[in-house]
Amino acid sequence: MKKVLPAAIIIAACAFIVVACKWFKTNTTQQPFSIVGNWKVDSFYTVQKTGDSSLFALFADARKNPVGVSFQADSIVILPSRKDTTAYYLKDSTVFIKEDSSFVPYHLAITSDSRVSLTSADSVVLVLKK
Repeated sequence: MKKVLPAAIIIAACAFIVVACKWFKTNTTQQPFSIVGNWKVDSFYTVQKTGDSSLFALFADARKNPVGVSFQADSIVILPSRKDTTAYYLKDSTVFIKEDSSFVPYHLAITSDSRVSLTSADSVVLVLKK
């Protein structure tokens, strides 16, 4: 009897640990990030003194007139305040947005689940929040 009780306690403790680990593991799954949805311009800045990206030029007056961006699942970007629509696609950590006749790359940095930044090749940064 003296050996059965400690063995039963050890087996019960091991079973509890296994069940608890599986329970915690299944509850911590995260949803993959998706850029699809409605975003607002939070800030706009440039690291260099010059920046000539035409997309970012649309947001130059974002502080005075708030601008929203809606990334749709069917690869369309809608700028509601400008009523402008264009195509985009996402590859790795780069968003390619159609400007004029070609797709221009913007590096996508996910800072949180509700905040991202897009950086152009000439170091102009646009920060968006949901």
